[in-house]
Amino acid sequence: MEACVRLNQELLQSGESRIVLNTSDCVPHISLAMGCLKEEDLPAVELVLTEIASTVQPLTPPISRLMVGRTSTGESLLSLLIEPTRQLQSLHETVMRRIAPYMTYDATREMFVDPHATRASSAQWVNNYPKAASFERFSPHITIGIGSLEASAPFPMDYRASMLALCHLGHDCTCRRILFEAMLRG
Repeated sequence: MEACVRLNQELLQSGESRIVLNTSDCVPHISLAMGCLKEEDLPAVELVLTEIASTVQPLTPPISRLMVGRTSTGESLLSLLIEPTRQLQSLHETVMRRIAPYMTYDATREMFVDPHATRASSAQWVNNYPKAASFERFSPHITIGIGSLEASAPFPMDYRASMLALCHLGHDCTCRRILFEAMLRG
């Protein structure tokens, strides 16, 4: 997390990004699933994530490089590209399948933590996640921010992912509020 926050700080110095990563309310993350949940379904989803976490070892898929892509509005988007290991792919597919009964894909800007700062493209991304970014289209990455930057970190970069978290999203699909977390301990 600290390396992601440092890269984000470098990007912010260039004046381009509106994403300000930190370790409390805009958390670097790999999105394993996205969608909408009813508040009354949160306890059931927390139970599912707890069960999954109890069977999965912490992950160590290497970060292979910085990648500059494009947002739906044409802006440069800087991300750390994660090697799609079999273990990470399996975790993604398990989470998607197990929480599917609780998910809807009817997000609106008003559902985000900061609706006035949230663009319609964020809601569209959430609503299109199953078709655009899941299963065979899963492309694990950690978003650093809007803009581009030369690599200041050595690649491949090793790290350990040890937690599943359920987050309330903010602008640009940032993880703004951790609603629940479970340590991977399989």
